[in-house]
Amino acid sequence: FFFFFFFQAEDGIRDAQESRGLGQDLSSFASWVGPSEQEELARKLVASEVEHALQGSCPGTSVSAYGSSVNGIDLFDSDMDLAVWPKLRLADIAGALETHTDGGDKSVFRDVELIRAKVPIVTAIHIVSGISLDLSVGSGSGEEASSVLVRRLVAQHPQLVPLALVLKVLLTQKGLHEVYHGGIGSFRLYMLLASWLRASDRPVDLGECLLQFLHAHSQAIPAELIVGPVSVDLSSVRMEDCRLVFREALDALASRDLADMISVRTLNKARARSQQHAEQMLALHGGRRGEEPTTELPSPKRRKPNQQFAFKY
Repeated sequence: FFFFFFFQAEDGIRDAQESRGLGQDLSSFASWVGPSEQEELARKLVASEVEHALQGSCPGTSVSAYGSSVNGIDLFDSDMDLAVWPKLRLADIAGALETHTDGGDKSVFRDVELIRAKVPIVTAIHIVSGISLDLSVGSGSGEEASSVLVRRLVAQHPQLVPLALVLKVLLTQKGLHEVYHGGIGSFRLYMLLASWLRASDRPVDLGECLLQFLHAHSQAIPAELIVGPVSVDLSSVRMEDCRLVFREALDALASRDLADMISVRTLNKARARSQQHAEQMLALHGGRRGEEPTTELPSPKRRKPNQQFAFKY
């Protein structure tokens, strides 16, 4: 009995140490994966370019950022969520982006598409920066209420941000990040995490939190959540695909090595590409217009450019 207890205790100590190592990796990863100062400025310039394009057909139009960039839970290559004011027809927004040029004959945006989902949006890609855009007609109270709720949940649950960031990378690499393609999406992921974290017996350690979350949601994902005053519908999510991704991630983390769960090589390549595009955007802007962007985009954090991520133990 003594020897059994000794080895059981030794295994428990080893598991705890490995979990803490995973938690440290998660903290480091969260500090690295956000936008750099150049990437944030490039985003401001892109938002200003969108505003400029829309004002060409509808003077007085403005755009405002909402979602992850406002809440400080954005990745360096996250899509930009922009609300358009005053309310325009989405077809007119799409048309303005499609026909907008750089002053010559070069288009500024590509792959412009009107997505007729539950919440219709216009998607596009800014050519020089490579930044993907999701434009919606501003509703005012809706975007603000969502941002206030997320900020409150972040304050209540310090584990939420690092967990959300690594899970967003995982879902993006697996093609399950876009709501209109059956993915979970950022806001629904925050609500899923918050709903799970609110249970009283959740661990404080980040590594253990990630393992338990993946285990729980590889078994079942609720079709509906109630988080505070908000009801969140997940019935359109590709449940089986998401459960499979979570199950595979959990299996990969048997090594307690985050690099076995996500493709670090792919991420580092994307980071280098994003930084290069940001620098090209800043150089082009400085050479063409020279003025500061007028559209406000909150900048809650700064990152050093051209920095690769590596897990260390």
